[in-house]
Parts: sequence; C-alpha cells; structure tokens
Amino acid sequence: MAGASNEDFGRIAYDAYCESVGYVSHYTKDALPDWESLAEPVQSAWCAAANSVLNHLMLLERGRN
Repeated sequence: MAGASNEDFGRIAYDAYCESVGYVSHYTKDALPDWESLAEPVQSAWCAAANSVLNHLMLLERGRN
C-alpha cells in the first residue's frame, strides 16, 4: 500500500468491478467507461468506497496485534 494514493485504490476497485461485470452496465446495458472518462463525482465515489474498505481492513489488522 505504500506509495499508492486514494485515487489508485479507487481506480483498482472500479477496474475490478468493470471486469466482474464484463465491462457492461447491468442498468443501461451500455459499455462502462474507462476511469479517465468517468465524471469527477463518480471517481470520488469510487475512491471513497475503496478508502472505506482500506480503513476497515486496517482496523481489523490492528485488532489482531
């Protein structure tokens, strides 16, 4: 995780989501855009989601030590 930014993790999460759904929106059936084409609020939402998961994992890890 060292050296990775919040945006990096948002992008990783979004890319994993796209791959898991075959790069097609289940809602519109349109192709999902690449990260660079996403509107800033959508990128921010993915970053927030990824950050939440990372924070949860860090709390779990602290509980093990």
